[in-house]
Amino acid sequence: MKQANQFSVALGSGAPGVLQKPIRFDAGRKCTRIRLRCSPQLTSTDAAAYNMTPADCATLAAAIAGNLSLQFGDTEPEVVDPNTPFPLLRLLQGVLEEQDFKISNIPLSSVAAGQVAVPAGGSLTPIVEIVRSFSFERLGSRMHDTCPGASQMKQLQLALTPGAIPTFDGGKVSVANATNVPVLVIFDDIPADGDDWATVPKLRETTTAGINIPLPTGAGGSILAVMDQGYAAAASPLTLFTIDADGRRMQGIATAAQVLSSYFEDLPLGSFDWSSLATPLYVAPAFDELASLDSADELVFSQPNDDLTAPKLCVVYVEKNTKSSVSRVGTNLLGSEHGPKKFRLATRFGAEGKRVPEHVGAIAPLSVLREGHPGYDLAPGTIFARGAPPVDDVPSYLAASAQSAAANHPGGLDSSAGTASLAHAVKWLTAAMPGYASSNRGGGIGTIFHMQMAQKILGHGVENQGQLKVANVTAQALVQRIASIF
Repeated sequence: MKQANQFSVALGSGAPGVLQKPIRFDAGRKCTRIRLRCSPQLTSTDAAAYNMTPADCATLAAAIAGNLSLQFGDTEPEVVDPNTPFPLLRLLQGVLEEQDFKISNIPLSSVAAGQVAVPAGGSLTPIVEIVRSFSFERLGSRMHDTCPGASQMKQLQLALTPGAIPTFDGGKVSVANATNVPVLVIFDDIPADGDDWATVPKLRETTTAGINIPLPTGAGGSILAVMDQGYAAAASPLTLFTIDADGRRMQGIATAAQVLSSYFEDLPLGSFDWSSLATPLYVAPAFDELASLDSADELVFSQPNDDLTAPKLCVVYVEKNTKSSVSRVGTNLLGSEHGPKKFRLATRFGAEGKRVPEHVGAIAPLSVLREGHPGYDLAPGTIFARGAPPVDDVPSYLAASAQSAAANHPGGLDSSAGTASLAHAVKWLTAAMPGYASSNRGGGIGTIFHMQMAQKILGHGVENQGQLKVANVTAQALVQRIASIF
């Protein structure tokens, strides 16, 4: 845990409180969550003590944290939370850690009479804690794979915009320091093996109505939860529905009540049942592998008929890395005054030499390997340097090894065994190269990035353009043959 800077918010002003630079975050650590500990002073003119109800406590928290803006990157920011309103912030925390926001260390939804009591004619300063988590508890030992590292945290931009000034007890209880509520920022952190720039979980809501509703998954990625935020628990009027991921059935024909029942059976360690805030339509089961997450480049919700009220859907997901997002990370690191002058961005699994499916490589955190790092010359990745364009690089030993393994089969590359050998290398290196992998777990074979990777492998050691052209033709034929093998 590390205490960061402090700022304040003025309730009712509409002006955001901003976390000031510089952001100090220790190397060799990554952030699991950001905690905003707010200190409103409640005063009473009542002759009797007033017990704050759960609804009162939620109203107070929403007044302080009307909406949150969170970005990573000082040069080319990535918008993670685009002025996300309090109800969705609370829902996001429920999905990720199955915990509620707290007041005086008590979950908002669990406040009992007398636990948050404003004394008669006196005052009370409870600590209201708003949390922005980056972990996904249901992944067990892999829950921290989506947590930002030191370089990313140093380029954090955070702003909290308050809501209207609340009163309680018929106006007898008010916020005495409404114009200056202190907000202490705390980073919860854990040891990290290296410096990662992660794709953190996001929440997006759809504004599209109709029978087929494309959910706002951005560039695609791994799906953590889908919910109808217009209704709580089983109150949603939804009867039968389906959710398809890239044309593959992710949530079979079911009702909202059936999904809710399944969710209750699978509640993990968290104590907060967030279905009190929204109706779950899909929740990733509790497991221990990123590979088990449902992933898609397009997610579509459907109902069998058009006479139902369109639900107010939102999705929590981990967005995949693309060439543009990798370039943005590189630009931010190069733009930092104290950032590295030359480095390689590799996926965490590529840097570790692990073979993972493409949809897992697509959401893997980016490891920042500075020049001189032991893994700098070993991992496939994109090289960034000040004053030079980025270069996608497959280390020569990996390309030579793939060529050699294919050539050693009887018949060489033209044999089915040789083709299969090289196909495995193409698939692994595509998953390992930042921005190349598809989040579509059911497809991706024969994409332009597979083509480019095959060309990089087959073009290794080619000295003139004529030979390279022949190699490129071979690569195109190879990728077409891969589709019939996998």
